[in-house]
Amino acid sequence: KVVAVEPYNSQVLIGNKAGAHKIQGIGAGFIPKNYKQEYVDKVVAVKDEDAIKTAADFASKEGMLIGISSGAAVYAAIEIAKKLGKGKKVLAIDTDPQGNSTSGFGIDKNDLEDTIYELILEECSIQDCIIKDAIPNVSVIPSNVNLAAAEIELIGVERKEFILKSAVDYVIDDYDYIIIDNNPARNILFTMALVAADYVVIPTECDEGSISGVITTYKDLKKLREGRQKLSHAEVIGIILTKFENTNMHKIAEENLKEFAEEIMEEKPGIYKIRKAISTSTT
Repeated sequence: KVVAVEPYNSQVLIGNKAGAHKIQGIGAGFIPKNYKQEYVDKVVAVKDEDAIKTAADFASKEGMLIGISSGAAVYAAIEIAKKLGKGKKVLAIDTDPQGNSTSGFGIDKNDLEDTIYELILEECSIQDCIIKDAIPNVSVIPSNVNLAAAEIELIGVERKEFILKSAVDYVIDDYDYIIIDNNPARNILFTMALVAADYVVIPTECDEGSISGVITTYKDLKKLREGRQKLSHAEVIGIILTKFENTNMHKIAEENLKEFAEEIMEEKPGIYKIRKAISTSTT
């Protein structure tokens, strides 16, 4: 299901006038272009201070896709719901030693026996480390700080690039979608994710260093695809500019990425923007 959480005094999704509020979104009164009433199962009006808790309660108890306020979050929730449909089975794989995705699903990352770390070191099977239905229809392979040691542990291991793909192949028919979340470090974990993936979405901030990172990531992927062993077949289907502001620097970053995508990237991925959160208040 899709739930939109709106402030009491700015219920624009049900036709009321926009009003000032303190819920972070991309601006009071914004309605996504893709919004249609039939896409949303419920619109919940809340006090500003209750917005985050309300959204979290819906997500954890009912397994809903949540958009806070009528901005970027609702847009994303609608698009995900439209594309994935209802009742699909999803496996989320956390390959980041920080384990933020694991925690995001309400899992205590410090109290786990089998994680992605044990799976990669072949100390457990993929079935052993899957936490089934962490939220309805979404199972999780969790991560924690132990994963930071994997790079050293795998020194000398042959064909280590294929470890994650080989494990995922055992359960690939059990899920409609498998999503891998990884950190941006250029290490063996990142390579494993690119080898296992069919498609790649690259989020980036708009500063010069981050944009350079997108280009480096694509070049790394291209080497894996076109190298002698052809380790990957993944395609980049989207680049997401986060914390986007209407400044010259950010506009230049957007244009540079569009030019790179059009002239260099074979897939011609879409360039998408998530605007920087704006907080408004009454005076």
